Amino acid sequence: MNGSAKIEIAVDANGNNTNGVKKSSNLTSASTPDTSNSDVVTTKQLPILIKEDFMDPIFGPKSGSGISKSKSNLVDVIVRNAVGPHNFIIQDYRQSENLRRLEISMTEFYTEYDKMNLPLDHIDVIPDGYYAAKVEANENWARVHVVKPFNYENPQIMVFLLDHGSYAMLEASNLRPLRRMYVERLPSQAYRAKLHHFVGTAGSQWTTEECTRFRNDVDGKPFCAIIVDESQDALFADQIPIFSLVLIDTSGPHDRYVHKSYARKR
Repeated sequence: MNGSAKIEIAVDANGNNTNGVKKSSNLTSASTPDTSNSDVVTTKQLPILIKEDFMDPIFGPKSGSGISKSKSNLVDVIVRNAVGPHNFIIQDYRQSENLRRLEISMTEFYTEYDKMNLPLDHIDVIPDGYYAAKVEANENWARVHVVKPFNYENPQIMVFLLDHGSYAMLEASNLRPLRRMYVERLPSQAYRAKLHHFVGTAGSQWTTEECTRFRNDVDGKPFCAIIVDESQDALFADQIPIFSLVLIDTSGPHDRYVHKSYARKR
């Protein structure tokens, strides 16, 4: 390709990461991790890179396509970033191994990429764009979406972590263009959710004590989820859908329906 700089980067992708969530032996049989996409993130030798290997920042991973009530209303999930029964994030357990491998590959690739390329300048960042970002909390790389409003005069940029459902403030020097393979092969893994039995319940109606108890009860843990409904946030219609669901804890001798622990008269 004329005018395209070629860069050859060798990366050892045999990462040893033990941060995966251990599956409960009582989860449904559907919870076996899906590694059908794992080939895209375990290559031992990265190819020669050209401009077409990277995505335009206006394009990001598909969202809402991994979990849908139209495909199956029962899925094994991991709960993340729980605010309360009205607001939490779920990840598809079946894709947890693929996500782990993808982020290992991203961390290894961008570590080598940085040895040959300058970091992005603030003026080069596109508002509402999709990038790879170095998350300072754990020094790993993740897929992110730049959140509006965006101000070129402010050195701090707010991003949404597409696979974890949290927000972070970063500088432009922490962002890199996303490789095509990191966009196309795995949908974003953070899905907004709320307990179905409390649909329509405003967050302000939950006490701080209740939200804290819910967070301690579910955050970072695997559950079976019954997807009852799917909707869009009225204020953020262009964002990922919100799943209304029933969470079932199957780790004990008897199944526990989480919403029953928080049901009370309003």
